Amino acid sequence: GCPDLVQLSLDVTQVEELDVTKNPKLSILNISETKIRSIDLSKNPKLTQFFATRGATAYDDYKLTEIDLTHNPELSYLFLGYNAITEIDLSKNTKLFDLSVPNNRLTDIDLSNNTNLYNVNIRKNYFGFATLPADPGSWNDYFYEQNASPLNRSYKTGTVIDFSDKMMREGTETLATLYHVNEDDLSLPIPADPKSYS
Repeated sequence: GCPDLVQLSLDVTQVEELDVTKNPKLSILNISETKIRSIDLSKNPKLTQFFATRGATAYDDYKLTEIDLTHNPELSYLFLGYNAITEIDLSKNTKLFDLSVPNNRLTDIDLSNNTNLYNVNIRKNYFGFATLPADPGSWNDYFYEQNASPLNRSYKTGTVIDFSDKMMREGTETLATLYHVNEDDLSLPIPADPKSYS
């Protein structure tokens, strides 16, 4: 082992497994574009930067589905884009400065303890307006465009479709527009008559 290892970059390699539990001084770890599907970071309290992005199609079958960062209090840079993560606990990462978790499967994220955040990228997840974090006014960049809310292809006339749990944020007014989409040309959505919904 290398107990004094401080930085390790394995990005764009065919590596499938990695054990860093014997590297307590590890500060920077890059496993982006690898075949690593899970990693234990519980023995890396000095970790400040972690990169595990999966943007290339060659790595579509090798996505992280979960990650535990509760033992990494020094973490300031986190890049986990294009994985399949459904939940993430960042409550112990109070030094987090740059957060990039786009194109995952997140529906909620609590950033209330992350008061040092400067750049936030949570785009292309499944947050509703109600669970989308509000910029406290200190973020430099905030990317938050979300995937479309899943709906059935059609509904019987008179069916009540309730999005209040996803779209209503207490203390705010939510304005929405419903669109009809021609399945032959998804690029041209047509606004529905507002009288047809409320």
